[in-house]
Parts: sequence; C-alpha cells; structure tokens
Amino acid sequence: YARRMEAYTEDQPLEWADFMVARGRALAVWNQGKRRTDILNKIKSLHEQGKQASLKLVLAALEDVLSEAPDILED
Repeated sequence: YARRMEAYTEDQPLEWADFMVARGRALAVWNQGKRRTDILNKIKSLHEQGKQASLKLVLAALEDVLSEAPDILED
C-alpha cells in the first residue's frame, strides 16, 4: 500500500501521504522482526510528527510499538 500511495502522489506530493508511507514502512519493518534502534527512532519521530499534526487515528499502532519496545528491542 505504501508503494501505491507513493506512486499515486508522486506528481503532487502531499505531506499527509508522505507521513502515511513512512509510517507504513516503519511499522512493516518492525513487524517483520527487524527491531533495531534505527527503526525505533523512526517510529518515535513519526509518532511525534503525528501528534503535532493531530493525526490521532493513526497513532495507535505507533504507540503500541513504543509501549512494547523497551521489552523487546534487540539492539
């Protein structure tokens, strides 16, 4: 879905779409078991961006990762 959204908005980029693409990719990597510090930092950054933009409906998945991360981070 991230790839499709990125292609769809390629000619006319949208900040919201860019956020959703980055969010989708970061969560996909994390959920594939690649639980590294750089991915966690990206998720933290996206969470902060989402809070600032009042994107409350899409923060839950990021918050789930942040709440479990200290217990499962492999790095």
